[in-house]
This record gives sequence, C-alpha cells and structure tokens, in this order.
Amino acid sequence: MNIFDAHLRVHTKGFEDLQTLAPFGVRAVVSCAHDALPFSAASSVLNHFRRLLEWEPRRLTANGIQPYIALGLRPRAIPASGTEEVLALLPDLLAQEGVVVVGEIGLDRGTREEVKVFRRQLAIGRELGMLCVVHTPGRGRAGATEKALAIVAEVDIEPELVVIDHVNEETIAFVRASGVWTGLSLQPPKLSPERAAKLIRDLLG
Repeated sequence: MNIFDAHLRVHTKGFEDLQTLAPFGVRAVVSCAHDALPFSAASSVLNHFRRLLEWEPRRLTANGIQPYIALGLRPRAIPASGTEEVLALLPDLLAQEGVVVVGEIGLDRGTREEVKVFRRQLAIGRELGMLCVVHTPGRGRAGATEKALAIVAEVDIEPELVVIDHVNEETIAFVRASGVWTGLSLQPPKLSPERAAKLIRDLLG
C-alpha cells in the first residue's frame, strides 16, 4: 500500500518516528507549519519556516519519503509583533521549491486580527493558485467553520483551492455543500478511524 500523508507536523517527530513511516507504506508527506509554541516576533516565525524548508526535507528524504511543504500563519501562530513582515515575505517563500500548500491558516477564536490574517493568506493563495488548508478549532468548531466559509466566499477564491480541515459530524454537511474540499483528521480526540469510516459510508449512501 502506498500512502500520501497530506498533513503531518514533521518538526514535532523524532528521527525514530520518521523511520517507522516508510516501512508502513508512507511514500510522501506534506509537512505543515504549526505553532508548537507561541511566536513572539516575525523572526521566530521565519526561523520556523526555514526549518521546514531546509532541515525537515532532509530528514524525510533520508527515510525514503518525498517531502512537500505547507507554509502559513495558523491563528495561534500570529506573532506578537511583525505580522506584516511575515505576510509580505510569504509569497516569495511559497514560491520556493517543494512548497505546495498555504497552511495551516484559518480561525481559532475568530478575533479581528485572525480574520484579517486569514483573509490576507486566502488572497495570496488565490493569486498564486495554491491550495489553502484551513484549520478549524476544537471548541466552537461549527461557528468557526461557518465563519471561515463566509470569508472564503468573500475573498472569491476558487472552492477547489480550499480544504477545510478537522471536519466532523457537526460540520460535514455544510462544508460539502460549499464546494470546498473536506478534510478528515484522524487523530484522537478529533476523529477516530471508526467515526471517519462511518462518515464516509454515510456520504456514499
């Protein structure tokens, strides 16, 4: 079996973890930007991006896995200062070899700052014609997802360029009705394999 992991936080995995992927069929992964810790300034975010661009691909390649990269400001990763600097540099960073996705981006608490940054990154994805992976939070997921979809429509990005991630029983109907891609995140406690399988069976009738 050949597996493509479309959403892996490679920087949170030890080398021994990566060694176990290829023997189980993982052939390629998208290494997503993620706020493991709060970012205090633009320099912290950019250092994280450099790690994803320069170091993590080497670790994946060393284990026989094709690396792809996603870069973006997740809502909790919006730095205390320097957000405009990061957003100004993002298009050039997204143009680098191996970068295929804008993400994760999205909403967490739905603050004005989160909405502004989310909107800006969707516009960048639209201009570059790149897929955007949109995070939805564990708490208040339905409301945040509906708000994210409304912003997607306002930005006028093509629905096929948007993946709404962490979809569950509460949100799947209106996510699918919007025309964007539906992302099921098999990760406890977000969604078990059994629940994901039932969602798919129900969709297929």
